Amino acid sequence: VIDGITFRNGFSEGYGGCMLIENSSPVLINCNFYQGDATVGGGVCLVNSDARIQESNISSSRAFLGGGGVAKIQNDRSVILDVRISNNSSILEGGGLYCMSSSNDIAACRISGNSAKMGGGIYSNNRSSISLYQCELKNNWAGYGSGGYLQNSTSSLSDCLIKDNFAYFNGGGLY
Repeated sequence: VIDGITFRNGFSEGYGGCMLIENSSPVLINCNFYQGDATVGGGVCLVNSDARIQESNISSSRAFLGGGGVAKIQNDRSVILDVRISNNSSILEGGGLYCMSSSNDIAACRISGNSAKMGGGIYSNNRSSISLYQCELKNNWAGYGSGGYLQNSTSSLSDCLIKDNFAYFNGGGLY
C-alpha cells in the first residue's frame, strides 16, 4: 500500500512520467501526481498490472503519444476509484486517460479539463473494455471525442454525467 505520497515534476522519455507500475498490484490511496511528462502516461502508466488507485489526484501532466494523466496498456486490469484526473494533455490520444488492450473499471471519477487530438477525457481502443460508473466527463477538449473517444472497445457507461465538452470536429460528448 502506498498512502499519501505526492509525486511532482517526473520525466520519462518512455513510460510513466511520475510513476510506472508494471507487472505488479500495488494499492495507491490518497496520492497526488502533478506535472509529469512522458511519451506514454505523463502522470501514471499502468502496464499488465492489477493496481488500484483510489481517492487520488492526477493533474497537469503531459504525454506525447497517449495518456496525459493515465495510460493503461498491455492487458492492464487496474481499477481507478474516486480519482480526479484534470488538466492533463496529450498531443495525440487520451488527454486524461488512455486505454489500449486493457480492462478498465473506473468509478466515481471526475475527468475534466483535459485535451488531446482524439479523446480529450478518455481514449479507448484496440480491444479494450471500459466500464464507467458514476463518473463525470466535463470541460474536456479534443479534435474528435472531447469527452471520450471509444473505438474498437466494449463500453459500458452507467449513471455518468457528460457535460460541457468541446470537439473541434466530431463528437463533442463522445465519439
